[in-house]
Parts: sequence; structure tokens; C-alpha cells
Amino acid sequence: GLVRRLAVRSSARNQFAAEVAALRDEGGRIDVALRLDGGEAMVVAVTPASVRSMALAPGVGVHVLVKAPWVQVLARRPRPDAAANVL
Repeated sequence: GLVRRLAVRSSARNQFAAEVAALRDEGGRIDVALRLDGGEAMVVAVTPASVRSMALAPGVGVHVLVKAPWVQVLARRPRPDAAANVL
């Protein structure tokens, strides 16, 4: 529903409202730490140009769209050191 209200077309079914918590320069890419509405954390990697064009900064609200091939559903919780972005 959110994407339709914004008049953006996307086939992504996995959509999250979030707030930028922090930006970390990793030399050629920026890791953007996000705080999802439910309190979970997520980190996404974007280019410095994308950070500028989206005006990303701590406290800015964003909408995260994740394509299905990037999502895994597991029967049990992975080891804490096994993966990032485990919801």
C-alpha cells in the first residue's frame, strides 16, 4: 500500500518503513544502518552518489524495498555471527 500511495511502481513485496540510524563510509560504498518501525535493525550498502541524491542522514525516514531473491526463510534462527539483517 505504501508504494502505491507514493505513486512509485515496484514489484518488491518486502517493504519496510525505517529511519536512518547512522552512515559509515566503507571506501567506495556507504553502509546505511536503519532502524525499522518494529525496532529491528538492518544495514544496506549504497553508493555515495545515492546517499547524496536521497539526502540520507541520521533521523531521515526511508522506505526499504527488498526483492524476493534477496530474502531467505529459515526454519531456525541462524548463529549470531552467520548473517546480517536477520529479522
